[in-house]
Amino acid sequence: MEPKIGRHTIESDADIFLFIGRAILSTERIKFLQTMDARGTFRSIGAVGLMAQSSNNMNRDAPEKPPSAATEQQALSDLLISGGIHWKLAKEIAFQFGSASALKAAFDECSCGSAKEVMLIPILNNMGEVSDCPGDLAQWSRAISFAFRSSKDIRVAKRRTYQDIIAVVGNNTCDPALLLCSVYTNENADAALNEAMDRQLALAGGVSVVGKRLVSVDISPAFGPCFAEPKQASFYSLCLATNDNPWSLPSCQLSTSSRDFSSGKLTVSLIEGTRVVEDVSESVERDSNASTVEMAKIVAAQIASICTGSSKEANRRILLVRGLGNALGMAAKKANYREETIVLCEMVFAALMMDHNIVVLRAIRKKQEETSMILRQLALACYHFQLLQHEVVHSDLT
Repeated sequence: MEPKIGRHTIESDADIFLFIGRAILSTERIKFLQTMDARGTFRSIGAVGLMAQSSNNMNRDAPEKPPSAATEQQALSDLLISGGIHWKLAKEIAFQFGSASALKAAFDECSCGSAKEVMLIPILNNMGEVSDCPGDLAQWSRAISFAFRSSKDIRVAKRRTYQDIIAVVGNNTCDPALLLCSVYTNENADAALNEAMDRQLALAGGVSVVGKRLVSVDISPAFGPCFAEPKQASFYSLCLATNDNPWSLPSCQLSTSSRDFSSGKLTVSLIEGTRVVEDVSESVERDSNASTVEMAKIVAAQIASICTGSSKEANRRILLVRGLGNALGMAAKKANYREETIVLCEMVFAALMMDHNIVVLRAIRKKQEETSMILRQLALACYHFQLLQHEVVHSDLT
């Protein structure tokens, strides 16, 4: 389960959850429906449509016709190239973010300018076959942040200055990424070249922008042995809670750090399918006069209130439902079973996604094995794709 640099293709169930983790880290809007058969798919889609009609978070206005995805992607690539960014890198960043607005939203989440400068390093490090682009990738991350945040006139002027310096001193005199950064931070070409040469000597002496990436795993005992004890070369550190909080669901918090920078938290809360079925059944008996939509919203609110990660931090929240199929099968054998229970469960999940912005994932097959696989793949997604958008403030202890 060690990270592999390069393109990530989907060849197994594990790869699917790596892709899901990457999508969750990319946007708060993404949601997923997991089913085992066609009937389950139709039921889930119907539940989402029904709950969407009553959700306050849904925009029901007819959307304006947006520009095509290819057009927005090309526009972002052209914007970066106009600021002097190497075309391979500009194309990759445009491919990953899709539009200038998406990249701007990511920069806006950064806590400071320094965090903006290192934010794109994990994406550039994962470029695979295009990683032979000349220049230090950490410095290219800085240069991209400078270029993107500059006005069109400044980008064009800085690119012209950069190209003029290269024409005079050649390509091998200085790291091109470092030189472009200096062009953006200095008023004239001479000052930019001098600063770039000085910084290149400093970097050659061992000064690094960021250190080794590390995923912190803070996990409740109820998840079981999902992670092996980390070794010195492992990409994650492990902190096991001594016991579970009886007032909240068991949780696993994943976050990435590298020297002075850290990411937000990806919080996974674990709920057993038996508990979901019991909550739905109790709601049916207790609120018999309420509509199915109202019942689903009540149960969803109860579950959301005990999901860890509702703090003020900009967390991504996931609810991992384990063993729902078996729980529904056992409930169907009871005398007081109601046929609408299975539909209500789907409506509860839809309400969690739309009203509470919680991504619902399901461990459909073997309990512990699949739970472990899902968490490991989410941890790998954090390692590869989680953006370091916050600067760690170190307090001096006296």
